[in-house]
Amino acid sequence: MNKISSVIIIMFIISFSSIVTGKTKVEVKGKKGEWELHLNGKPFEIKGAGVNHIHGMHGEDYLAMAKEMGANAVRTWNFAPGGYDRAYLDRAHELGLYVASWIWLNPTYENNPQLTYRPGSAYRRLYKEKVETWVNEIKDHTALLMYGVGNEVIFFSHSDEEKVWFAQFLNELCQLIHKLDPDHPVIYASAFEHGMPYLAKYTPDLDILGLNMYTHVISMHKHWERNKFKIPYIFTEFGPVNMWSVGKDKNNYPIDPHDWHKAREYKRIMKNMEKFKGNLLGGFIFMIGETFQWTDSWWTLNWRDLKRASFWEAYQHYTGKEPENTPPIIKSIKVSKIRDLKPFEEIMVKVLVKDPDNDPVTLDYDLRTVKNGIVTYMPDEYWEEVMTPVEGGFKLRMPSFGSTFILYVLAKDDHGNVAVANQSLVVLPE
Repeated sequence: MNKISSVIIIMFIISFSSIVTGKTKVEVKGKKGEWELHLNGKPFEIKGAGVNHIHGMHGEDYLAMAKEMGANAVRTWNFAPGGYDRAYLDRAHELGLYVASWIWLNPTYENNPQLTYRPGSAYRRLYKEKVETWVNEIKDHTALLMYGVGNEVIFFSHSDEEKVWFAQFLNELCQLIHKLDPDHPVIYASAFEHGMPYLAKYTPDLDILGLNMYTHVISMHKHWERNKFKIPYIFTEFGPVNMWSVGKDKNNYPIDPHDWHKAREYKRIMKNMEKFKGNLLGGFIFMIGETFQWTDSWWTLNWRDLKRASFWEAYQHYTGKEPENTPPIIKSIKVSKIRDLKPFEEIMVKVLVKDPDNDPVTLDYDLRTVKNGIVTYMPDEYWEEVMTPVEGGFKLRMPSFGSTFILYVLAKDDHGNVAVANQSLVVLPE
């Protein structure tokens, strides 16, 4: 090998290494109505997705799904020291995604006096140390976009005094992060408008206001204006209607809207977000992955590695392209009996479904227990098949034990798409 070739190879290695490890500089530029996020000197509008894990429980590549959807950024919820966040950042970098890395801080509860944000408390000292570890671990990573400190802490904390103490502590953390890393902004995720008065008064060093927002784009902007913030905002979560805003079924559980309805909601939300550019810097759609919040299908854009209607709605908005194929549409499901069921009792599930592309549709199901409002996987107790396909649906035999279940009805095409609908079922104990 000649000297010229050696020099070229060495320069390439150095150049590639600098790309992988080179630190980004992220800044908020401009003034009210004209704010922009700048990444390495260029405007960067967040077209984001909430993705808490690199991989799913069955090997799904959730970051790759975010990239396929057209996202340019992803957010997490809880920093894990010792390598996981760095692996997440590495994978995001491979895909050309930037990361809003988050650290979780607990809200305070009356029955836990050890957890308090009172000045001088052990909990404050603990989290100052955790934040310092976090920032020092990832501050030089190329994929880092910003630091998220806390998610809905003020909303869930039990007293006004604790809310004030937290907002003051958050300001201390902002100052600490700015000292350790002046090149990445700090953001806090507020539940709707509930944290705004505290943050506006007690957290002046916050760089960007984060809002977890479901359906109410215009009213969130009005609340931001009313609190006279001097910083822009981002929707740190956005999605369709919450479970407290819908009707209930005969088992007194919230009725999960159909996929087509949610996709329409996402479309409306993203269209409304365009109205507030210059103050709103973008957002993170909620979410790709697994949520375990009431039902596992309420806000997810996917079912395992399959894409739902809302995924493709976001794809159109983020990329400006029409999808080549779209999921089936479940118009309705009718279950012959949903309460006072007996173990092993058989029910009929009728499914009205169509596919916009006239693809063949396969019906499937998943059945999971509900415990304390959290969805968990049903124990796999059956070796034999319990679903019997029939014309227009299927028969399903209940498990051997009493519980409240969520029946997920899945309509799959042959292009990696799915429509999901669900129904609560109550099986009485023997």
